Amino acid sequence: MSAVRWLAKCSAAAAIVLIACGFATMRFGSGLQMPATTTRDGTLITLSRYLREPMPDIVLVGISITFRLTEEYIITR
Repeated sequence: MSAVRWLAKCSAAAAIVLIACGFATMRFGSGLQMPATTTRDGTLITLSRYLREPMPDIVLVGISITFRLTEEYIITR
């Protein structure tokens, strides 16, 4: 019987934590971004930012060094 009681307490605690996380997300939004740890994470962060922001005038695609270009190198008229 103690195993069932322990499982019920653990389930209740997990539910409380998940509800608290849901309320925190509603309050603060999901705008906080964790730092990228892998190349795929960095790509997903860039893709999310690209989809959220307004349509850009210029999009750069190319080799892996393209991301190092700053706005100073791009002349728009």
